[in-house]
Amino acid sequence: MRVILCPVDFSENSLKALEYAAAIAAQTQTKLFILNKFTLTGGEKVESSDSIFDESKEEAEDKLNELRNIILTEYKDLQVDVSVTYGIEPSQVILDFAEDIKADLIVMGTKGAGGFKEIFFGTTTTSVTSKASVPVLAFPVAAKPHLPKSIVYATDLKWEDRAVLHPLWNFTISLDAQLTFLYVAKGEEKGVDAIRNEMESSEGFNRIKTTLKVHFAEVKSNDVFGAIQDYANETNAGLIVLGNHEKNYLEKLRKGDLTRLMTMYTEVPLLILHKSK
Repeated sequence: MRVILCPVDFSENSLKALEYAAAIAAQTQTKLFILNKFTLTGGEKVESSDSIFDESKEEAEDKLNELRNIILTEYKDLQVDVSVTYGIEPSQVILDFAEDIKADLIVMGTKGAGGFKEIFFGTTTTSVTSKASVPVLAFPVAAKPHLPKSIVYATDLKWEDRAVLHPLWNFTISLDAQLTFLYVAKGEEKGVDAIRNEMESSEGFNRIKTTLKVHFAEVKSNDVFGAIQDYANETNAGLIVLGNHEKNYLEKLRKGDLTRLMTMYTEVPLLILHKSK
């Protein structure tokens, strides 16, 4: 990784996500970008030349520079840049900025869906997760901003899941963490041993196996979301990883449902890796 983007709106969950992003950036020696999409009080419609626009932008810049100074107090050698932008749709602003700076990872806070509107339309984090072409890490407000020592990758290890093995390996080894492949079985589906045998012929898995100590685990449940959460909590996992792509075994109801649910309700930091990357 070379660049991590962390959007903040100065809420508690976004600031905790920033703390987590800074820790990852320091561990991986990666540049950190902090982005704020500022808003105008009272809903005024203004042009970029208006004084209220300038005042709002300057206020956001001052807050970002203060955050930057706090981070550099703890991580003196970390490269930290800040940027303020004004836009209508938060998720699109984030995605456009991520593309401009060629971000390798987006870290965002998530506090869960609080009502019908958020459940129906989705939060900004779920929107970014569903549209981004780079990995997105959702950090729940209740989590501790500590680097993970144990990572759980929930998958059935089918062919399409092999596309995420390289970024999974890179992320795990960069954080010096242990890796567990978790298989959630429903009914009489094939067991984890058969799954493991199928995967061992993959070049990506061979790289993982020769450089990391990998564990395999299987749980039987009709509730895939609950099973992943329970396993992560029971084993004190610091990070859950999902592969987001078409025909994912974990997307049982419709494409993207599990990823959406996990992003909104996860109690453990969640990393979404995309097939295209």
